[in-house]
Amino acid sequence: MIDSVRCEELTLVMRARARAEAAEHELALRFHDQELAKAGRESGVRRQAAERVVPLEIAQATGRTERQAQTMVHVASQLRDHAPLTWAAFLEGDIDAARAQQISTTISRLEREESYRLLDSRVGAFASTHTGPELKRWLRAFVQSAEADLAVERAEHEREHRNVSVDHGDDGMSWIQAYVPSHAAAAIAKRLRRQAQALGSDDPRTLAQRQADLFVSWLTTSDAAEATIESQIAVMVDAEMLAGVTDAFAVASDDSWAVPAGWIAEIAADNSFWHRMLIDPKRGDLLAHEYVGRFAPELLRKALEFRDGTCRAPGCLVPADECDMDHRQSFPDGPTAAFNLWPKCRRHHILKSLGIIRWMLADGSVRAAA
Repeated sequence: MIDSVRCEELTLVMRARARAEAAEHELALRFHDQELAKAGRESGVRRQAAERVVPLEIAQATGRTERQAQTMVHVASQLRDHAPLTWAAFLEGDIDAARAQQISTTISRLEREESYRLLDSRVGAFASTHTGPELKRWLRAFVQSAEADLAVERAEHEREHRNVSVDHGDDGMSWIQAYVPSHAAAAIAKRLRRQAQALGSDDPRTLAQRQADLFVSWLTTSDAAEATIESQIAVMVDAEMLAGVTDAFAVASDDSWAVPAGWIAEIAADNSFWHRMLIDPKRGDLLAHEYVGRFAPELLRKALEFRDGTCRAPGCLVPADECDMDHRQSFPDGPTAAFNLWPKCRRHHILKSLGIIRWMLADGSVRAAA
């Protein structure tokens, strides 16, 4: 007879693995510090040689490359020295090595001591209950909020390096890569997807092929010399930020990108039509209207897409404009109103409707599907 397996057992194994990864990082860091202290007693060429051999020894002991060994030591030292609470959470198995490395990379981007402390006080709870992609977005938003002035400076510097490159490959195909502001890239992607879908199911090409053909057509037939944002893109931005009173970022509704608020202000100056939405700061509600029908009108649907950004299933990053609008409390008992609706991708919507899904979080807790 085969013993049954509970899903919670996977969480226990994950935490055990995370503790083992943390122990490996800690031992590597201790060995690194120990050997550097010994090398410090040498002089000249012997000292340099002794320091250089340390990553090689760690790599040989762990089956890693030297670069991977150096990264492991760097992650451990960053967390130990600048984020002690996060370091402790790593050692306890609350976060794994992949998340620890993401946090370490963020620490490297920060420049102020108070930012280190603020990150350390907040990131552990989020990292232990969210996926890697969600954590990546959260960390990016943190940097842009905690050190907005410096982040805006970096963004302005990077915008100066925007470019397009063509790399010719084999078999008659080539790659086109564009390094452009994120809001422009988001508008391009949205327009391509919408226009490709609008070609209809009778078109024999795949969606990807349609997008590629449209992209080529637009680039080879347009004479425009200035960029024009024609697709609707949703960003969350404070009024003060939009007016340029403070340095801050406008964040995409799905948190997948962010740009300095001033860049969005530039678009606002050239466009007369905006969706302006007021959100209740306590309830998070918007458009306090209720509708008799089951399906949300287009205006309400658009508002909900902007509000939520992505599928509301934990860890799911399917954009809201590709989701169904699901009633939290099933219709008709639950009204077709903003507070009772949220986007769910088709897969999670079906699983929720069938009543066979629950959300298992990394800390072992269970979240109900609805």
